Amino acid sequence: MFNSNQFVPRAHPGFYKPWWNDTLADLKKASIAAHNLWKASSCPRSGEVFLQMKSAKSAYKNAIKAQRVEDDSYFSNDLHELLLEKDMVQFWKSWSSKMVKDKPAVVIDKESDGRIIAQKFADHFRKSCTLVDMDHPHNSEELLNLAAYISCAKADDFSLLDVETVNTCLAQMAKGKAPGVDGIQVEHLIYAHPIVIVLLCVLFNIMLTHGIVPTLFSSGIIVPILKDKHGDSSDMNNYRAITLSLCISKLFEKCLLSKFGHLLAVSPLQYGFQKKLSCSHAIYMLRAVTDYYVTGLSTVITGCAVAPALC
Repeated sequence: MFNSNQFVPRAHPGFYKPWWNDTLADLKKASIAAHNLWKASSCPRSGEVFLQMKSAKSAYKNAIKAQRVEDDSYFSNDLHELLLEKDMVQFWKSWSSKMVKDKPAVVIDKESDGRIIAQKFADHFRKSCTLVDMDHPHNSEELLNLAAYISCAKADDFSLLDVETVNTCLAQMAKGKAPGVDGIQVEHLIYAHPIVIVLLCVLFNIMLTHGIVPTLFSSGIIVPILKDKHGDSSDMNNYRAITLSLCISKLFEKCLLSKFGHLLAVSPLQYGFQKKLSCSHAIYMLRAVTDYYVTGLSTVITGCAVAPALC
């Protein structure tokens, strides 16, 4: 991390403009040079130096305005194409990235002190976290099935990870994500020396062999995210928690999924946290079933018991 902070350039959010190009960079340099020449000439209010400064500044500002207008037109075309393709997920992501601007609330739950607000969020999110009840019949059955599989499984089924698997999983991880408590990002691992992949493979195999992970793997940064951006931003119930985990722990989980994912069975009625499935599919199924029985002149009664199976 010391080398990262010393050699990797940092920039605040919004510093990089997607519409910026080399032409604007050249016009900016020309405008700065003309302005410095004008200052060196005692800031005249007329003459060739003054006109050159004004002309360079005007050309730079007009180019920025034109580039922004062109970027907005591209954005409108992208929205149009996404609508034609009926890709509503990407449509709203594109819309939110351009149109919706998050405004941090100054007061949360009638409190303005940052430390008090942080503690209130901690208490609020702690209530949402519940431990798995191992005595529940469903969980007990899952544990028995897992124990039975382990007892009769072959040694080949639990072969250790190799460097190629770790490298492939690392290449599949998303970039530009916020780091965990250790401050290490995916880019640190991807652009590091290849020996890092070998060392991570050794570490992961040690963890698999001894059945234990570092204590830091259980630590994370909880960030409150606004649920309804048009709702009351001062209401604590309008926030959901997002945990920023260590990227090394995410890589370890990805390696486990690539090697043992075929052993994980998921109910066909589960739509959440599944690839190419979302809550919209569950809503569609509910409406399709409801329309089917309503068309047959039957009465349809729905309740809360349906929700867990659908979502």
